[in-house]
Amino acid sequence: MHSILLAVSLAGLVAVPQVSAHLRIHTITGNVEYGKSRTTSLDFGDYIPFNGRDDVVNLQFDVQTFSNPVIPATQWSPWKDFHRQYMVQGCGATLQRIDWNWGKHPKTYKPFGEHHPNAWKHIFLNFFQKPVLAGDLVPTRSKMLEFANANKIAKVTPGGWVEVSYYQVNADGAGPFRCRFDAHGTGENFGAWLPGIVQPPVTGHNSFNQWGNGKHYLFRVPIPKDVYCGTTYGKYENVCTMRCENYAINGPFGGCFPFQVIFPQKPKPVSTETPSKETKPASTPTPKTKPPSKPIDFKKPEPEPVYGDAGYDVGKGNYDEGSEKYYRRKRDEVSGAKLRRRAAAADLAAAARILANAVPAEER
Repeated sequence: MHSILLAVSLAGLVAVPQVSAHLRIHTITGNVEYGKSRTTSLDFGDYIPFNGRDDVVNLQFDVQTFSNPVIPATQWSPWKDFHRQYMVQGCGATLQRIDWNWGKHPKTYKPFGEHHPNAWKHIFLNFFQKPVLAGDLVPTRSKMLEFANANKIAKVTPGGWVEVSYYQVNADGAGPFRCRFDAHGTGENFGAWLPGIVQPPVTGHNSFNQWGNGKHYLFRVPIPKDVYCGTTYGKYENVCTMRCENYAINGPFGGCFPFQVIFPQKPKPVSTETPSKETKPASTPTPKTKPPSKPIDFKKPEPEPVYGDAGYDVGKGNYDEGSEKYYRRKRDEVSGAKLRRRAAAADLAAAARILANAVPAEER
């Protein structure tokens, strides 16, 4: 019986893809009310620890990934022949969105139950490596409204900046980063990549650098002087959606977040003439330089992802640096348990032999 369970456990561990968490954008603030007006990436999970000691699956649950499927399919997956695609628009998908979406169908999602040895193997191969559905995507509009209602909006000025803090979990969670924003605040119209990003100290080719693991870093994104943001969310006008991502082959990884542009008012004209006592100048509102802002339909579902070229092949392979250690440890634990059982059985046999030799034959 033990050997059967051991074989099942090892088979499950071998077949589960070797993936791990990558980077988590957790704090964004702008040059207006610096440190006070803050936000996070749209699907950030504050329930997930930063210490890197939790289960590898839990640690990657809120990582926004901009490729479909979220995890590259391995040879054991029914989706192994589906070539991974880069999402040009939208705010990507996360494992926690997939878990939430499919968790409503437990007979399909968890047919073995919660704690069966094959439970996570089934989920990884059939859902986390499956091409995403609409419900798996980060719902940009509703999350933006949720953040606005919670006053989680970074504030900037034209020509200002946003400062993005993130936690690097493993080696493909490093910089450099690239960012662009959607002036309409929906995540459907991201423009050109912004120049002049002040990169974090830990970068690498394909955003690979193991020396940054388990630490917090930040980078700064400049806002154009002619920035236009024309969307209203809650009480916040002139809101845009920013999207930042790294260059990981297994990703890219990053996040989307809201920011509001605070446009300066034009000064009142100063008159050099002495006003006549007989006439009264008409009262006119102070002209402002900010553009009009209008609300959007936040109940509209996320559109089908738009795919394009990331500049590199996001379907090239499945990077396994972080979790190889994890699964090796799990395999060792299973093998260790087997060895302990063998040792215990050997001890019992030895004790029986000693006892047999110690008792005279006539007394046996």
